[in-house]
Order: sequence, then C-alpha cells, then structure tokens
Amino acid sequence: GQSNGVVFVVNNVTGQERMAAVVLAVGVMAWGPPGQSNGEFAPGWNGMARTPPMGWRSWNAFGNRIDEQTFYTAIDAMVAKNWTVDGEKVSLLDIGYHSVGIDEGWEGCGLGVNGTQHYVNGTPAVNSKFPEMKALVDYGHSKSLKMGFYQNGCACGERVEKLINYEGDVHYLAQMGFDAVKLDGCGRQRNLTLYAELMKATGKNYSIENCHWGDCTNSDDSSCPTLEWCPFNWYRSSGDINAANLSWFNNLQTTIRFQSWDSPVSRPGCWAYPDMLEVGRLEASYEWNRAHFGAWCIVSAPLILGLELTSENLEPIMSIISNKKAIAVNQAWAGHPGSLVWSRAGPPPPGPPAYYVQGKPCDGSQAQKGFSYDAKDLSIKTSSGLCLDGTDKVNVEAAVCTGATTQQWKHTPGGEFVSLSGGCLDVWYFTGPRVDVFGCNNGTNQRFTVGSDGVIESVGTICLEITTTKPGGGASGNSLQLWAKPMGNGSTAVLLINADPDMSATPTVLLADLNMTGTAQVYDIWSGKDSTPVTSSFTVTVKPQDSVFWVLSS
Repeated sequence: GQSNGVVFVVNNVTGQERMAAVVLAVGVMAWGPPGQSNGEFAPGWNGMARTPPMGWRSWNAFGNRIDEQTFYTAIDAMVAKNWTVDGEKVSLLDIGYHSVGIDEGWEGCGLGVNGTQHYVNGTPAVNSKFPEMKALVDYGHSKSLKMGFYQNGCACGERVEKLINYEGDVHYLAQMGFDAVKLDGCGRQRNLTLYAELMKATGKNYSIENCHWGDCTNSDDSSCPTLEWCPFNWYRSSGDINAANLSWFNNLQTTIRFQSWDSPVSRPGCWAYPDMLEVGRLEASYEWNRAHFGAWCIVSAPLILGLELTSENLEPIMSIISNKKAIAVNQAWAGHPGSLVWSRAGPPPPGPPAYYVQGKPCDGSQAQKGFSYDAKDLSIKTSSGLCLDGTDKVNVEAAVCTGATTQQWKHTPGGEFVSLSGGCLDVWYFTGPRVDVFGCNNGTNQRFTVGSDGVIESVGTICLEITTTKPGGGASGNSLQLWAKPMGNGSTAVLLINADPDMSATPTVLLADLNMTGTAQVYDIWSGKDSTPVTSSFTVTVKPQDSVFWVLSS
C-alpha cells in the first residue's frame, strides 16, 4: 500500500527488507488525517455491504469462551430448516442471516515473539482451541455462509504497533479464506486506512467492521467516517451493548450524529452500527425485544444476532427476527438510512415528585454545593439530608435515607463511588446530564472528588446537583421517540418507541413531521395487516416498553 509518500512492500521480500520497511515506517504509522486518503476509501469503495449486513457473531452469547465446536454448532444452526415462516420451512440463512463471525477467544496470547500474540513474521498466534481454522472456514463456506474473523483484540494487550503485524493479520485472513473481519480497538494495530490498503492489495474484497466504539478522532483510528473517508463497511457508533433493559435504547441514540437528513454519512457500504442485537437476551418482555429489532431496522443498522442459537432461545423470538417486512425496511435504500424525527418526555408518574441526581458543567452555584460523604454509613447526602439511591440504576435518585445497600457507596482511593448493590456511580457518556449506576471501569466519568464546599465533581468538570425532572441522556427524559426512514415511491417507515417501563403514551404524529401530506395508507408491520388510513395526523397508544411500526404510503 502507499500513503503520505511512504511505500510499504507487502509480499515477496526478504526478512531484512521487511525489517527495513518497518524501520522506515516508524513515526508514520498513523496515516494522518483521514482526508489525506484522497477519496480512495470513500463510502462504498470496495463494493461490500451495499445493504446492511445480516448474520450472527459469538461475543454476546459466549464472550471469549469459544472453541472450534462453538462455530460448527452455530453453522449447523444457521442452515437448519427448523422454522416455519409464511408456511415454508426455512433456516436463518434463508431468512437472510448469511454470515457467522468468530469473535474474541481464538488468540494465542503470549505465544508470539517476546510474549506477544504475533510471531516474528507477523502471523497472529492461534490458541489450541482452534487447531484447524481453515477447515472451519471451509465448512462454513460449504454451507453457503460467509465467515467473519476478529483482529486487534482485547485479550492479549499488545502495546507496540508494527507494520509486520498489520501485514500478518491481513495475510492470515487471505490464507484462511475469511470473507469479513471485525477490527477492535484494544490492540496497537488501530490504523484502519492501512488495514484497508493491505486488504485491497490482496485482490479480495472483505466486509470490514470498525469496532472503535464510536470514538471520533482526527486520525486513521477514528470510528467516525466522512463522505470522503470510510475504509471499512460498518462502524460502531457506541460502546458495547449488553442485555440490560435500556442498553440498546441508549446505544440507538449514538447513531443520530451519522444520519443528517441532508447528507447522511451512514449509507451503502458505510453503515452506522450500535452493536450486535440483544434480541432474545434482553431482560425484558417480548414487546421490548421486538422494539429493539425494529429500532435497528428503522436506522439501517447491521442485523447481527448475538444469542446462542439453540431452539430454546430462538423459538420465543423467531417471529421477530424473521419478520420479512421489518427486514425489508432495514435493507431498503431510498437515499437515507432513517433517523430520529422527535423525542419527547413521557407522561409524569403519579404521586409526589421524585428527586433525581444530574451532572451539569461545574458553575459554582448553590445547587451544586452542600453534598457530603459519610465514610461510616457510606452514604452520599444532599444539602437537604436525602441520600443518593441507586435502586433505579438508570437514574440515580435522592431519597429518604434508609440505610439500604442501594444507598451505600464505598469511596475508593481512585475516586470511584462503588455501590454495595453493584456498579459505580457514573456520569452518562462523560457529559450527562443523566447520572446512573454502571459497571465499574475506572473511567474519568466514574471518579469523583468531594470538595470542602460540598461540591461533588467528576474528573471531567461535571458536578452533581438535584432536580425534580428526569435528566436527559439516553432514555431518561426522552422516553417517547419517533423515528422514520424514507422507503421510496411515496412511502415512509415510522417507528414509535415508548421506553417508559410503567406508563403508556398516546402521542399525536403530524404527517407534516414526516414530510407527507394528504391521506396515507397504513401497513402495520408488527401485526402484518393493513390498518385504517390516516389524514394529516394520527394518534396512537404505545404501551410501556413497546413500539408501533408502520409503513405509511401516500
């Protein structure tokens, strides 16, 4: 490949020549601003992922606890015609889920040179749980599936960036016959333009997932493409998803910045991706699992299943993931991927007002003073004597002190407030305003100081204060949302989501909000039936943690 005037020889070199290339590359491994790629890697550059990819990947179900048999079993499950859809016996492959992805867990940590995960020639070391990787890939291909891999992972903690390791990674993809690869952000090989150049040089096109967690930078490790630079085919807009109730809803919000109505960056060959699906793994109702699937469909996100593919797991949600009309919305392209139209607070709960903790930029106001921490009873008290309570992990409240474990916080030397009921006090996505309880990760948004004036400040100049209104950020304060996607030929798909766990919502939607006029025919995707036409506007009830998914046609 070539960039910034430096030529890297990829093949047919001696060890001495290769080392010279590595030495030459020192100091320019970061390609520079993505704009320097001169449009060579503009969205759609390799012709892959013209529609959002569909498949299955191992991480959500198994973490790094995988071996070859994990994938032989998954491959067989993907092609088994065990499901009846519209009167026909079909497989997941028949429905459209055409890939199987190996995730973290194959790496031979410590087997490489100097205790790393790459051998001296750059070849990635593979552990003993995968003795015949090529045979596994070939087996997937024999079943008409595409096979995906995972590189630059988190398990081995490599800390030195080497050109030869980039080359070795790409050579291994080609040697094993993989069709796709997920490039994580944990290791030191983070230059996505370089990976793309090396893959291009193989003569084979790969479907490339950028898993750099939605972190936008000015260099080639960025998770955020431009209209001139997208050396991958889909890119994580968020941190990791999990099976918690609101995780997917919060991740969904991170796609909005890539969905400008005028010139969206999320487009064919370059899709915004809020992570793998947790449908079938959510700690929630059938309806909330269905809303999750509909949300990924309405924003053209890749549909990558994440549950263990057993009949017991698939049976309860098969009607969701096999919904042809929902999938058709996901796969359609009429110039826009879909995005948020509006977001509103749901109806207030009955009873006396609740008090919520929020994070705001520190301003020295009285509202941010008067907090105290009692190391004896482990309580964090407000100026009015209420205790911070993490019963609701999504919105930390200030409640009457009871001594419950949800009101007990151990303040560590590093500044974390660790809840005795699990998790750490956390400023949502570093900026708030929501304050939640999240898995402890030593992030700056989880480290707090308590000032002599009672100001509790996170390391990001965000200070705590109390409010009677649920803070925004993620689901909180914006629990009712309308999303839409143009479908072409005068049709628009609309998805109403009510994230409130307790209260129904009955919004009125103006057709003008959807750039439509007159009368629209209605097709209900969840019921699979036509509904009553609407004129100018419509009012519909959305039950707690449920959704309405329609296609409107003028």
